Amino acid sequence: MNDLLKIVKICVEKIKDEFLLFSVVALVLMVAFPDSKFPIFIVYGTAVFIYVVITVIRIRGHKFNNRFLQNVELYLDNPKDWEMRMIGDSEIYFYSEDNNYKIVQGDASLRDWEPRIEPWMNNFPDANVSEWSVYIKHGENIIAEYMFMSCDGARYFIPIPKKRCAEPGEGHTCNRFEYCWHRNSIEYKVGGVIGRFYNCENLEEVARFCGIIIE
Repeated sequence: MNDLLKIVKICVEKIKDEFLLFSVVALVLMVAFPDSKFPIFIVYGTAVFIYVVITVIRIRGHKFNNRFLQNVELYLDNPKDWEMRMIGDSEIYFYSEDNNYKIVQGDASLRDWEPRIEPWMNNFPDANVSEWSVYIKHGENIIAEYMFMSCDGARYFIPIPKKRCAEPGEGHTCNRFEYCWHRNSIEYKVGGVIGRFYNCENLEEVARFCGIIIE
């Protein structure tokens, strides 16, 4: 019952502006076509009802994703609880206690980055870097998507570090940027499961190797 009330409350907050717009349009049409007030009202009521139903479905889907994402965040605290299996040509990581939860790398890279475009890439002998999607799924439902980098000829597979200005310059310029990972972020935890580190043992060693800050 409480969940239903929360959904109704969120729904009302989300549709209030659209509801006002629908009402204004309906009133304008009723004034302009007074002989058609009843059909206009029927169309108005139907449109509002359909919009409310669609909004509720979207909200429930969002809550579904959030609930499962919260579960995954807890499961990721121990990378050893995830096991890799080859399904066809794909490496898929399953949560050992519930195989409905899985981590999957996208089938193809999203784009290639310019070689050594960011200073943290400079220590990789192979300058080729590409960007990939990594999906967290429950069954076949995508719960979340994160961006990872394949670096040094695919020897490293790591989450894209956040970029921020460390030394602001004049105006809107920046004299120096720094790059960081947040230790408690889901993408960092996912990296601990699905990542490849070549000569490093974990993301902390990769961070030291690349000059990335871990917070």
